[in-house]
Amino acid sequence: QFLYFIADLFRFRSSAEDMPTVGDALASMLHHRILYCVAVGVTLGAYLDFTHTHGTEILYPPGTNHWRGILTFAFVYSVPGWLFTLWCLATGHPSKPVSYRVSVPLTLTMAALYMVTSYGDELLGLDATHKLALVAGASVAFWWLWDSSWQGFVGSFLAACLGCFVEHTLCEIGSMHYVVAELGRVPYWLFALYFLATVTWGQCARRILTDPSPVVTWRRV
Repeated sequence: QFLYFIADLFRFRSSAEDMPTVGDALASMLHHRILYCVAVGVTLGAYLDFTHTHGTEILYPPGTNHWRGILTFAFVYSVPGWLFTLWCLATGHPSKPVSYRVSVPLTLTMAALYMVTSYGDELLGLDATHKLALVAGASVAFWWLWDSSWQGFVGSFLAACLGCFVEHTLCEIGSMHYVVAELGRVPYWLFALYFLATVTWGQCARRILTDPSPVVTWRRV
């Protein structure tokens, strides 16, 4: 009830009359659409983290609870995606989220580059500098082509800073360990990877959480 009350307080139009509202984003936390973001986290997110472990980029202590990791990625792909959506609406993002036809391939491209950071050194002979250049270049290109707003850039930058800080803290307390770390306890390509994830998955999450039509529709044949 409290979230519904807050949603009513913020029910104003962002820029155009048919744009979603901040209230729509707040209310989406009470809607089943947030479960689609959770589902992406426990499947795609958990698998991508597994590639970092399998590619020996990340080491976890013996006896680590794998279910805790899955629940973590359910959170990582839902709540930050919702916060990015709320940020874009509250700051007056000038455009609607891109369609699923664009945002889903963007997210899958991000997943492919994620796997490059996992296996690129073994399969392609890439060092940390090459990974940074590849992921950072894709991040800026995707932002320029499918967003090109200061809201998207600043939101992605803040998400990257927060993500690196959280992972640095987890490394400090011994919950995980990066084999090669140049930026504190994390590799410096991680910042670009978080930026890329926000530019790509953030667009998809915006679409899921503010699209008035169902994510999956059925029709009679």
